[in-house]
Amino acid sequence: MKRMVQKLLIGIGTGSVIFNLTMAIFVLTAKGPVLDAVFERYLPNFGAALLIGIVFSVMSVVYKKESWGMPLKVLVHMGSGLLVYFLLAAALGWISPAPIACLISIGAALISSGLIWLGFYLYNRAQCRRLSAALRARGNAE
Repeated sequence: MKRMVQKLLIGIGTGSVIFNLTMAIFVLTAKGPVLDAVFERYLPNFGAALLIGIVFSVMSVVYKKESWGMPLKVLVHMGSGLLVYFLLAAALGWISPAPIACLISIGAALISSGLIWLGFYLYNRAQCRRLSAALRARGNAE
């Protein structure tokens, strides 16, 4: 239970940070009606960002499933997160119906989520290596 609350909070934090960085980019680059439209739908967009962050974070529990190979874990984790993302993105108009813009939006989402996943993966791998080294050093000292 404690682990799930922790994952929930990490998801909320990650979703909030990404949403606010995106909003900052809009504030710095968008003008007039585009900026007005962004702020008109602030709350639904913020809620969607939180939900997406929560789903990605909570679904990372699949990495604890030792009987699954890494490709399956990544498929389940990223597949569920991206499914929720694309459903919400389509419903909220984050993805343009114009074919080229749609492909660009989908590509940007896939690249962004892949880079975020890679960042968490590298961080966790480094943590694991540090912990293993500390345990080895502790074992040699005894």
